[in-house]
Amino acid sequence: MGSLCDKFTVPTAHRRDDGAPNFDFIIYAAARPSSIESMAVWAVTCSTWGDLRPSIGAMNFDPNYMTDTAWSVRVAAHEIAHALGFSKENMEKKIKLSDKSVRGKHRRMLTGEHVQEMARAHFGCDSLEGMELEDEDGPWENAIPHWKGRHARDE
Repeated sequence: MGSLCDKFTVPTAHRRDDGAPNFDFIIYAAARPSSIESMAVWAVTCSTWGDLRPSIGAMNFDPNYMTDTAWSVRVAAHEIAHALGFSKENMEKKIKLSDKSVRGKHRRMLTGEHVQEMARAHFGCDSLEGMELEDEDGPWENAIPHWKGRHARDE
């Protein structure tokens, strides 16, 4: 488990190969102050099954940055996606720098079969190669993946 996961006490039984009985995924959540504004809300994958599906995640909300319920629910859903594996480490095998230029620039894209299928259906475009990832976050080595805002707004 990573350092953010170490902030939670995960029962030994949940860390076993077969996880917690009758559950595929457990997320531990807290509401603790954060000394770093950019980490006011965060979520991570803490453990995965043998097939790399997440089995345990952790998330934290700094109560000082929580506002109205609608915003908090939206942020929670976004962060749960990160705990479920929408992270650089979990996606690297599915990321490609497109062979072609898209709008005059090489793009990082998530190109898995299901992503292509859903993106093509959603946008009504059978030629989409995948979903672009945000490139405003700086170098890929430092980035936390997010969908390109131009296509998916803040999601």
